[in-house]
Amino acid sequence: MKKLVGVGVVVIAVVVAWLAWPRGPRAAIEAAANRGSGSIVVGHDAANAALPASIAGRVVRADGGAIAGALVALTKTELELDPGGAASAPLLATTDATGAWAIPKVPPGRYGASAQARGFLPGRTPRLVLASAEQKAGVVITLAPGGTIVSGTVSDVGGGPIAEARVAAHPEARSPFDIEEYVAVTTKDGHYELALADGDYRITANHDDYTSTSDPVELVGSPVTHDFVLVPGGVIHGVVIARETNKPVAGAIVTADSRHDSKKHALQATDPDGTFTVRGLRPGAVSLEAGGKGYASAQPTTVELGIGETIDNVRIVVDKAYSISGTVVKKGTKEGVANIGVGVFQMTTGRGQEHTGAAPSDDKGRWEIDGIRPGSFTLFAFGEEAVPNIGKGVTVVDKDVTGVELEIEAGVTLAGKVTPPQAAAITVELAGEVGIANMFDAIKTFMVRGDSDPTTGAFTLHNVPTGAFKLIAKATAGPVGQLPIVVTAADQRDLIVPLETRASISGKVIDTTGAAVAGIPVSAKRTDSDHPVMFMMGGGGNRGGATTRTDGTFKILSLEAGEYEMRANPDGDEDYDREYGKDDKTKKRQPITVKVALGDDKTGIVLTIAAENGVIRARSRTRTTSPLPIRG
Repeated sequence: MKKLVGVGVVVIAVVVAWLAWPRGPRAAIEAAANRGSGSIVVGHDAANAALPASIAGRVVRADGGAIAGALVALTKTELELDPGGAASAPLLATTDATGAWAIPKVPPGRYGASAQARGFLPGRTPRLVLASAEQKAGVVITLAPGGTIVSGTVSDVGGGPIAEARVAAHPEARSPFDIEEYVAVTTKDGHYELALADGDYRITANHDDYTSTSDPVELVGSPVTHDFVLVPGGVIHGVVIARETNKPVAGAIVTADSRHDSKKHALQATDPDGTFTVRGLRPGAVSLEAGGKGYASAQPTTVELGIGETIDNVRIVVDKAYSISGTVVKKGTKEGVANIGVGVFQMTTGRGQEHTGAAPSDDKGRWEIDGIRPGSFTLFAFGEEAVPNIGKGVTVVDKDVTGVELEIEAGVTLAGKVTPPQAAAITVELAGEVGIANMFDAIKTFMVRGDSDPTTGAFTLHNVPTGAFKLIAKATAGPVGQLPIVVTAADQRDLIVPLETRASISGKVIDTTGAAVAGIPVSAKRTDSDHPVMFMMGGGGNRGGATTRTDGTFKILSLEAGEYEMRANPDGDEDYDREYGKDDKTKKRQPITVKVALGDDKTGIVLTIAAENGVIRARSRTRTTSPLPIRG
């Protein structure tokens, strides 16, 4: 069982992480091209030959009146791997007195445009596609009055304000393809302000010279103050060298992976002389790898980085590598399918290879993944209007693998309503337990998500795969329901998902000084059930959670009847509770258990964590490494 869970975690981590980052290698390549670094050959030639586009429009009220001073954010929504960093920052513009805005020099691609202004609910456009050299005008974003204010400051860990930091709000629990982002920029005193609709958000603070940080925020009609403290980011300058030729490698993609971060969060394409710069790195051990056409790192190059430190002359030595290429076709035909992202991973709990194509499939369905070292791989393909294809194997030995064909299908549509009518998130889960035989089928359901109408309860789900499933509905107010269903090749409508009120647990998190603590994940883990949670793909499972509000309070909804162990997890780690502090080895944590029946509303739970009394001092310095020898 442990081996099965381990393999499943690897698969889900690779696929979900890939989906969660909608911009990537192409963005880094375009950024390098905009710096005048010359031609970089990664992915399809058509993408590399693209010319900048432009976009312009207005932000208005429902009556057509202009909204001045609105901030417009243009966010790229390509289905690609994005380790983050400056290359993935949104393009911004502020409306003038007539509500007009314009963004020049936009790399071609797929975008979402959003706008936000004080006194208005945020608004956005449907997805926009900008072709090479296109000059798109007349894009109108209409804002309705309202909005709950989230405001605060972004400051340096040393205490000073950070100006021109970007604070972006993303609604929680959205489809990976629903790229909804609302952005504010801090003033000279580090202040930011966002007007948002009520709901759950993840708010992220970014600045090119700092590491980013994000926190969950819940809005329920009252203004919320949420401050951010950023740590100066480290910078690494270096060069990628081919071992067999001792020459620089142009156009290689460099990724930086920090042990203190959950993702590869910095990415850069090397210039024609093989040099690169990665910024915004967290302190500690940073693993650097590079890959591209014909080359890849056999082992990571590790650099120890201090807070705000700059390190020069780092060499990444790459060895011979290969590519996997082919086409994505419509199931049962040879018709190519465009804009499908393709990647590979190795099913291992150790250090395996994970790669994605530098661009989605082109208009003929062609794709290519470079920088592959010998090994056996599992392919996966995801698209916005398609059922994921995952599980096809391919082996790389001593040459490129070509002609790989991946079939993709649109799936079916399910429509119905929840009763009684209310706002609810609708997801799909496999019926029965998930194991080795069907875990790829479970991953396919991760892409299926919808929301019911608050008034009618109506919902529609697209791109549903065939099989035996459960429709899971989780209402915003707490009720939960499920409906067993067998999905065939035909669409189904008039489905009814009845909702029932389950149990809830609420309380407060304080520290050892008695102060309320905001932004702390709180979990309720079922202790009286022998049924393990294999995969958390949607709305089911035996585990619930919430995040503390500004006043330290929390409320966990939709719990089944049973006994739960409550934990406050400051570091987001379910296996660690800081109730008595990290350094206290003499005391064992006394878990707080709560027993609830169906319909119970258990209140007054108090969880205590250790107070954070330490102070981090920033330091900024530059260090140059000695040139690394190249061993043949």
